[in-house]
Amino acid sequence: LSHGNGYTLTELFAPKTFDVVVATQVLEHVARMPRFINEVAAVLAPSGEAFFTLDSAHWRSRFDPRRPIRFLKNIAKKGLSLLGNERHYDLPWFDHEVADACRKAGLQVLDCRYYNLAPLKLLHNRIVPPEHRNELMRHWFSLEDWLNDQGKVRDSAKHLFLCMYVHVCNK
Repeated sequence: LSHGNGYTLTELFAPKTFDVVVATQVLEHVARMPRFINEVAAVLAPSGEAFFTLDSAHWRSRFDPRRPIRFLKNIAKKGLSLLGNERHYDLPWFDHEVADACRKAGLQVLDCRYYNLAPLKLLHNRIVPPEHRNELMRHWFSLEDWLNDQGKVRDSAKHLFLCMYVHVCNK
């Protein structure tokens, strides 16, 4: 194990060290995402792959003035991050922001999918009895996979999903 952060991966590991890099629910806590992605690209071996899951900004706007408390909190988080304080940073990203950072770092985006339909999560967590949650999960996952496979549906409905999955490879 090594202790460090995503902005200093090249200080922790030699270049082109890893065949696979996984960052699950990390990117929304990274204020300088292009810098993080550059570090991942640097430690990723040629033809290596990276997998990212993250909160989606398509679900809720980061800076929606119609939600004044969230709006002010997110402005404060963004402002603090610009001053170097990322301790409480948790702002989601749009798919095009992640894809642009990956491309600029020399990574090829292989797939971007959307998961965690908000209404189904609410049903699962609050309404469906515990003994039936696994059954719902099986149907839920199948439905989300099917929706992702339908390009027009996926692109029109990505605002209904809480999370994104991005799969990239080193060229």
